[in-house]
Amino acid sequence: MASELHVDAIKHSGGTSALTIDSSGNVHKAGMIVQVKETTTTGSISTTSTSYVASGVIVSITPKFQSSKFIIQTSGISDCHTGVGHNITAKVYQKIGSGSYSDVGTVFYQIYGDNFGVPHYGKLILTPNTTSELSYQVYYKSSSSNGVYINAYGGQHVIQVTEVAQ
Repeated sequence: MASELHVDAIKHSGGTSALTIDSSGNVHKAGMIVQVKETTTTGSISTTSTSYVASGVIVSITPKFQSSKFIIQTSGISDCHTGVGHNITAKVYQKIGSGSYSDVGTVFYQIYGDNFGVPHYGKLILTPNTTSELSYQVYYKSSSSNGVYINAYGGQHVIQVTEVAQ
């Protein structure tokens, strides 16, 4: 015969709450990784635009807790179309529910000379304060119309979101 224990919170003997369990059964402990979502593509992304354009690489997550922080990380391999010195800038855009995408921060800025196949990595920490579905997408722009490639010569473009309980 199995036993069941029904509790709303487990507390330290000093009276402080160590963890809670909400009515949906979600366990909450500050600092705990709640969930991780990731999208990876090996496709090439190219732009000659000097304005931000969507990469099409999107990761979606539905927060378990309204107070959670989200670590958004992105990585890939970037190249310029020519050896001419210019740069690429990447920003993360966020969409809440069925809303539209809005800029939430720059994740990397890369200056080129004659470099090709330069790894890039960026990270943001956000507190969106919602339990509605969130979608994150990286947008890129080039500093010149010579343009830039992401993963033109292989590699992966990754965007990952980690929910951390607060």
